This record gives sequence, C-alpha cells and structure tokens, in this order.
Amino acid sequence: NVMYAAAGAVVAAASGMPWEEFIRTRIFAPLDMRGSVPTLSGTQGQPNVASPHDRVKGKVQVIENASVDQVNAAGSVWSSVADMSKWMRFMIDSGRVGGKALLEPGTWNELLTPVFVMPQGFYPSAQLTKAKFNTYALGWFQHDYAGRRLNYHTGSIDGMIAMIGIIPEERFGVYVLGNLDHVEVRHALLYKAIDTWLGTGTRDWSSELRAIY
Repeated sequence: NVMYAAAGAVVAAASGMPWEEFIRTRIFAPLDMRGSVPTLSGTQGQPNVASPHDRVKGKVQVIENASVDQVNAAGSVWSSVADMSKWMRFMIDSGRVGGKALLEPGTWNELLTPVFVMPQGFYPSAQLTKAKFNTYALGWFQHDYAGRRLNYHTGSIDGMIAMIGIIPEERFGVYVLGNLDHVEVRHALLYKAIDTWLGTGTRDWSSELRAIY
C-alpha cells in the first residue's frame, strides 16, 4: 500500500492537481464512470451505497466503514460493477475508450510488463491453478492459465472485497465486488468465468477453493 500511496503523490506532483481531481478528470470522466468517487467521504449523501459486513460472534452484521482516504491512491475509490466494467474494458482495449487512446501504447504495455517474480503460492488458490510462472507488474498479479497470461488483483478492506481478472488477448475480463469480509468465492468466480469463456472445463472451483480457504 505504501507503493500505491507514493504513486498517488507522484501523480499529484506531475499533474499539478490533487490525486482525487486527477482521477475524476482523467479516468472517471472520459470512461463515463458517473457512479464512482475517489474517496469514502465522497459517498456521503449518495444513494445505493453498500454497507460492509463481517461475522461477529458467528453472526453476519453491518460494521463501520474503514476509511483509507488518508492514503487515497492505495485503495480509497468507491465504485460499482457497472463502472468498473468500463475501466476493465478500457484496460482490455489497450487503454482506449470509444476508439480513442487515453494511454500511449508503450504506457499500456508497461502496466502489464512483469517487474518481479512472485513467491509460489502467494494466494492459496495456487494449490489448484499450479501455474508455471507467477509475476507482478504495475498493479497486476500474473500467472499462466490455460496457456494465457492472466492479469489479476484483489482488494480487501474491513467488510468489503473485490477482484479483477483480465486476459486482453482473449478480450476477456471479470470483476467481482462483495460486501462481506474476505469472501474468497471471488477466486472461484474468477476461474469459473474464465473456464466458461474459454471452454476449458467445468471444474467446481467453489467447492475446491472453499476447502482450501
């Protein structure tokens, strides 16, 4: 998270505007992400805002929102599946939206270029995927799946979870959001969606991953 917070400070310094304003003007606006705000404070008074949940003494209950607004670029954005699908399609389409490039081709390639090798088994799901390589790019975990490179990442904060996975060469992406703490069905949904799209099997990811997690 320190790395992302530092990146947000770099964005602000390079653009000459606060990180929140940069996100609104350079990402949310051109991608038509009208239901997204850069910080938790921006959800105040907004309709249809999910509440975080956790198991407290064996019972699922609403818990207090944990703000990370102080380190905004490290995960403060509030969005929806509808809006995040627009950003996901933007990434699948080489940083373009409506045929217009918002990122230079070289910049988009750099985002997905491996920076270092990840330790085997960083996620418990690796026990099932049995990848030949595990790398990390600029904000993307990566491993091979069915002969393709899967780029993915999770997000977790008290009572909220997220996961994205994209395979640009297949024009494929899936985004999962949930409001119950650390619900690892997100991994099962990701791999099930990939198998459905590629036709690579009918594995019961939910049952197998539940046993691991």
